[in-house]
Amino acid sequence: MKNIKSVISLALLAVAPTIYAQNIDTKAAPDVPTFSVTLNVTNNGGGSDSLMTMKSGTSTYDSVLCRGAVKDQKLVYGTSVQVGMKADAGKMISAFTVNGDKKTFEAATNPQQKDADKGTVSFDKVNNYSIDLGALNEKTDIMITWADKPEVKVTVSGTEQIVKTGGATDVSVTTVPNVTLTKEYYSNKECTTSILLANMTTAGTYYVKLTTDETVDHKAVNMVIPMTVNNKKALTASEQSCPDVLIEGQTLASASITGGTVTSGSTAIKGTWAWMDPNTLVKAGASGSNKYKAIFTPDSAAFYNTVTADIGINVRKVATITVKQTAGGTVVIDSATVDNRYIAKNESSYTTFKEMKVKATPNAGYKFTGWTSIPSISGGTSGEETAVTGSFTPEGDAVISATFEKATRTVKLANVDGGTVEIWNGTKQLSLTAGGTAVEVGSILTINAKPGVKNGKDQEVVKVGYTYTAPPSKANNAPATEATSFTVGGVSGGSYEIAATFQDKPANKFMVNVVPASNGAIVLKSGEKTVSPNASYDEGTVLNAIAVPNKGYRLKSLRVDGDDIKDNLVTVNHDELSISAEFELEEYQVTVDDLGRVKFSGVSTQKYEYGKTLNISATANDADKYRLAAILVNNKPVENNSDITIEGLVNISADVRTLSPLSILNPEETTVTYNGNAQPYVVETANKLAGFEFSYTNSKGETVDVPLNAETYTVKITRPADAVYQKFEAKRTLKIEQAKPGILDIPAANQSAEELAKCMTVAGSWDFNEMKSARMTKADAPTFVNATFKPDDDNLSEIKTQVFSSTDEKTKAANAKATITISGATNGTVGFKNGDADISADLIYVGQTITLTLRADEGYSVEWSGISGVTLDTNHSFKVTDAAITIKAENVFVEKTSVTVTEEQQIEKPYTSQMIDVRSDLSKLPSFVNEWQFTYKKDGAIVEPINVGTYDVYAACAETDTHKALAATKVGTLKINPAKIEAGSANTTIVLPTASPVLKGTLLSVISLNGGSVEMNGMRVAGSFAWSEDKSVEAAGEFGIIFTPSDNNYTSGLIDQKVYVSLSDVQMYKMGVKIVNGGSVSITKSDGAEVKEGDLIPTGMQLTITSKSGVIDEIAGDGLSGISDNKDSQGKSLYWTVKTPSKDFTMTITFKSGSEGGGTDTPGEGTAVTGISLNKTTLTLPRLTSEKLVATVTPTGATKKDVKWTSTNPE
Repeated sequence: MKNIKSVISLALLAVAPTIYAQNIDTKAAPDVPTFSVTLNVTNNGGGSDSLMTMKSGTSTYDSVLCRGAVKDQKLVYGTSVQVGMKADAGKMISAFTVNGDKKTFEAATNPQQKDADKGTVSFDKVNNYSIDLGALNEKTDIMITWADKPEVKVTVSGTEQIVKTGGATDVSVTTVPNVTLTKEYYSNKECTTSILLANMTTAGTYYVKLTTDETVDHKAVNMVIPMTVNNKKALTASEQSCPDVLIEGQTLASASITGGTVTSGSTAIKGTWAWMDPNTLVKAGASGSNKYKAIFTPDSAAFYNTVTADIGINVRKVATITVKQTAGGTVVIDSATVDNRYIAKNESSYTTFKEMKVKATPNAGYKFTGWTSIPSISGGTSGEETAVTGSFTPEGDAVISATFEKATRTVKLANVDGGTVEIWNGTKQLSLTAGGTAVEVGSILTINAKPGVKNGKDQEVVKVGYTYTAPPSKANNAPATEATSFTVGGVSGGSYEIAATFQDKPANKFMVNVVPASNGAIVLKSGEKTVSPNASYDEGTVLNAIAVPNKGYRLKSLRVDGDDIKDNLVTVNHDELSISAEFELEEYQVTVDDLGRVKFSGVSTQKYEYGKTLNISATANDADKYRLAAILVNNKPVENNSDITIEGLVNISADVRTLSPLSILNPEETTVTYNGNAQPYVVETANKLAGFEFSYTNSKGETVDVPLNAETYTVKITRPADAVYQKFEAKRTLKIEQAKPGILDIPAANQSAEELAKCMTVAGSWDFNEMKSARMTKADAPTFVNATFKPDDDNLSEIKTQVFSSTDEKTKAANAKATITISGATNGTVGFKNGDADISADLIYVGQTITLTLRADEGYSVEWSGISGVTLDTNHSFKVTDAAITIKAENVFVEKTSVTVTEEQQIEKPYTSQMIDVRSDLSKLPSFVNEWQFTYKKDGAIVEPINVGTYDVYAACAETDTHKALAATKVGTLKINPAKIEAGSANTTIVLPTASPVLKGTLLSVISLNGGSVEMNGMRVAGSFAWSEDKSVEAAGEFGIIFTPSDNNYTSGLIDQKVYVSLSDVQMYKMGVKIVNGGSVSITKSDGAEVKEGDLIPTGMQLTITSKSGVIDEIAGDGLSGISDNKDSQGKSLYWTVKTPSKDFTMTITFKSGSEGGGTDTPGEGTAVTGISLNKTTLTLPRLTSEKLVATVTPTGATKKDVKWTSTNPE
């Protein structure tokens, strides 16, 4: 007996999972106390996780179950669990989900107590997190996702200062909010010898150390910035401005700096303005309060310090506004953008948006009930069953959505005398109130008229049916219709009245009773005439009993007096004959087309029962090259991770956008000069894109935060894929050259160190060991010797120059100073060098050899032959032989050719889902410019020309050796027109939907259109098929449909397509199938339900025949009509359709000989490639630009479409 109990106990445990699954729905605890639930923790790395459990009846967590990634940990039902997590250095939690729900929590602030002998776990709010999950009562999946903490962006100014008796000034440091940096000054690079600002009274290089500890949301900072104190001259900047209007999220590098002056005393100084941190993302606001720091580097950097200024920028606010699709309809924003970003366009404010419009369109059988968005949307009446339009004014990011519900119609019952009437909706009997009951559109109602006894006499049914009444505004009332079932439809406000009439049953006839069926009805016919159920008939009458399933069901059995019958013919041969039917759930084919670009979860190509709910999600296979815009269910867009319900044939695909390749304009190597400030790399693109990330490696292979010191850096540039562009990765070289020190006074070789220091702008040492004289021919001329100056700062280069041989020679030189006059240098700068050193004109003496330097202003070039007044050698040097020299430069700086655009061109292109390139269309631009850069603007902001609309086209070019630069100038307009979808167009494949068979008299508006797809240029087009008009179906036949794209970038020309509608309550006949030459097929009715040989098929049913193996050559059969081979745009067969006759029939399906190995056009080898073409025949590309070439393989159904690219010049 003991053994028996053990067996029972084990059996209970064995079935516990089933009990548990039932209990989850009712929230009741399992019957078995020790039932285990599974806790699964997935950790992507970047931190460790621990689980602590709480015993029942206690209040502290005690036992640490495991550490690290936890897989399928079994816990007793109801166990309370806490998850503790410790991040690796520099890591933080980016997502923590429990069964798909994202949880938000902060790092733990209090210690978590364990048993005394195990100590205390301390959470320090930097790398540790803790969350209580509570009692586990179901299988729980936790996903922990770690990510890098963000770097702290630091900007330092004031690192270049002039020697002052009171010492140096504190540098200015700006960083991210809520971060405080510790600042310390040192006199050596190793930062071991600290120094006070007040003690920085001599020229030299000092070091600023900035530090902060790692926190919960940012990395630690430990950086050293050189600070130079020198003897250069200070500059003053004023009235600089930015003429550009940017949009929020662009980088400072997109903005130009113009105007104003930079002076040293009264002397204007030439140089270059740049942003201190050009990769900073600008914020919305007006220039008066929206300022950013810029730095000016003088051309004569050896003598002048840099200067900074705060410059205001006008920046328009950008809002990300997305649409969340919900069941029952679609929502579309008018003038939607490809990246869901919208720009504040109000002229009076850079942060105020204009009104936007949105449209909500209910699906057939649904009604609009309201908007669910913040900000609120005005417009649209609840209850509308047609498209409604709303408007709203964004204030920032928003999600726009709407709610839809099943539309209803009023159904009521007329007064009945002589019997009763039951109304069934599937398995539910309706209780019709006096004023009527609301019933969802699309419901199939079954009418069961039950005769009673009147005046002592048995009754029979004479007539049963309904009358449809439209609202007063619609003149489409339907006459009384005889029917035992019907589909609720009609227009909004319409109603149905159900009635039945009875009479005395004749004594000489036999009663035929029809038993009420769930999820279907039985229609009786005598010949072609529909007759009443629950009525009497003459003996010998042959009735055709047609079992009509409700949508989603199929006939399981048809019985007469409880016995199954193989056909539907019933002979009336006794009284109280009983006919009954049983229906079961139908299965429908779900076809998943991943297009080779996406991976679906939660669904696969197979059959599913009617009414089954699937949660489907999808991801792009290569998210770096493709963007999943939406999942398409029967061509309608739905949200990712949405529930769908199987209600017929379902085609699941995706709207997948091919992202554009990205190219940058930067050369392979960029060279700049050290200026004492960080010099982050700046990416140049035609559309001034942001979002690039950089990592820097110096020549020693060390990673640095940002380039600062003079050396060569490898720059790794990355940019993640976005809504428009593919993921980008590239490497470039950034070379920061050493700057040159300036000479304030020519020293003498025997001067003291203190006196020598005063001669240079920076600290350093002189080497006079290689002195060579260069005496003048005159006896009283000074003697010069060669010397080398080596700066203390490694970022400055050595210079070799000539100095006085002694202090006596320097005194003698006062009488030998030359006076240099320069005339005509209005479009450039004439400079001088003494050896390697830049010098000013007042440091030139008779007897020296001086090198001339020429630097042209923008738009000008240097013509050395234009110099007069001195004789230059091949090194552009001259001997100073006279005390007064005039150098004439009137013909030196030559203006380059101007680039002008005199005519704007108008260009029109159709929408392609890709950026439109107008390069080849702008034929009137100056031909001598080889490297044009094009940008496109809409409402004044730079955008990508993808969506339908009108864009201003701007062209620009950089300065070259032969021509000037041209700033972005409008050269035309680009109008992108909607792509028109038309049947028979090249590269357009249209698969029409199918219609479920219906009862005679059903309105088209309630007939579902299942499946169907539109593909254009290799992309699925989201949209919906609908009937062209609403009328009742009185006979099987073709009815018109239209296709309405949900994407405003398309317009539909599909206004006269035909879909065949079959009737379900008609005579049925047996189908035979004969296969010739092998092969196999799938045969489905118009609702997608599969049928096979021997099944009864309603008269006039449209059947779809799809090859599963082999290529169908011909379909034939006595009485078959409408035989059609439906092909795609490249001529490949998709499926065949036929219409069935009013008799038993055999369908002969003949396959191409030898094709039975697969559904292709070429036996064994598949469909052959017949051609390949490129989208360009000739192409001229400027340097550093790229062009996407698209290869098109024909036919589209070719089996092997791999393309191998070759070039006559692989470089």
